[in-house]
Amino acid sequence: MATEPSRQQDQGQERERERERAQDQDQDQERDEGQKGAGPARTAKSTATGFLVWTAATLAMIAVAGFATKQYWQHQWFAVSLCEGDLRASDLADVLPDQRLQAGTDEADPNRGRMRCHVNRDDRHYVLAADAYTDPADVRRELALGFAIPVGARWAFPTGIPGLANAFGPVIIQDCPDLGRDALGKKRKLVTTVHSMGDDLSPGQVRIAVSMANGASQRLGCGADPLPTPPAGSDAYEPPSAVPPAEAAKGTVCGWLAGVTLPKNPSGAPWGVVPHTGTDAPVTGCSLTDTASGKTAVEFSGWYGDWTDRPFERLLTHNVSPSDGGDTRRPMMSEEFGRATARCDGEAANFLAFGHARGTDVSDRYLTGRQLRPLLDAFAKDQAELRGCVDLEPPSATIHPARRG
Repeated sequence: MATEPSRQQDQGQERERERERAQDQDQDQERDEGQKGAGPARTAKSTATGFLVWTAATLAMIAVAGFATKQYWQHQWFAVSLCEGDLRASDLADVLPDQRLQAGTDEADPNRGRMRCHVNRDDRHYVLAADAYTDPADVRRELALGFAIPVGARWAFPTGIPGLANAFGPVIIQDCPDLGRDALGKKRKLVTTVHSMGDDLSPGQVRIAVSMANGASQRLGCGADPLPTPPAGSDAYEPPSAVPPAEAAKGTVCGWLAGVTLPKNPSGAPWGVVPHTGTDAPVTGCSLTDTASGKTAVEFSGWYGDWTDRPFERLLTHNVSPSDGGDTRRPMMSEEFGRATARCDGEAANFLAFGHARGTDVSDRYLTGRQLRPLLDAFAKDQAELRGCVDLEPPSATIHPARRG
């Protein structure tokens, strides 16, 4: 069976859940041990006077207040001590509200092009990892880890933040004008990632990524423009609502859908359009939804930078069986998805259209490959125009079968 792009996200989330379950078990064990130690005092018959009862209650309140103060000052201490002081205590408290924390990795090495600061829950396991890299090998590794198979961009960061979230957390990708080009002649980049316990993207994680990126840009000599501090409230991170295609705003990542004729929705319901990113994100995203079920029918995404070629080649190699012996490194269309390519600002750009199945039968999709191909063509043309791309190459008219097994 073909590997769907969304599977990587599911696997990443399952890994995070396993980490969270392990953490819960550790905390349960600590709590059980504490209860065993306190058991006799709770089960013994009370013979204390009212004064002693009052005293015990007061001491307990002081202990609780002291623990709460310790928790608060933990975040203050880590904010000052780690990441060259680039993080905020309030953001750490948002992401790690109830953890028992200890210092982990703290490294700032301009010569190696890296900053790494981790907060641990024990000697071997971190609860927060904020990393930034400019070394080309590290950059390629981080991007390969998070985007081994193209996935739809489903997270919209506030305006002015060139990033998105993969299965592990927020990722910010910036050009480094002060570092020039690498040995292959490619633009040097700064990649900043935040991994933390839990599945859901939070405002605190994004704010930590922005703080880390701004500090790393200065300390590693990147020279990227400072990023705006995103708002602390959650409203700015709420998933956008679907609108009718005719209402998609021109110049947005979904604006092109207002000017195309869409195939009829098999459910009979109107289509909805959801813009997931701005037009300047390193991976842009827009989706077509079935308003009857609320399901995503088709995902469109644009991927920018030479690092995007390998994930697409891997995707086609493992999921498409060329009926004419064609090269899977070229733009190609199957019944499930299609790829178009271009050159944007001297680097590769890849455009993906992925059609979802309506139910458990993967062959019963909202749109066929022949219906999907002209939509991919329209999306790629619009993206290329918005970003000044050249050498746009859509897939041919041939619809190749999926590779199974």
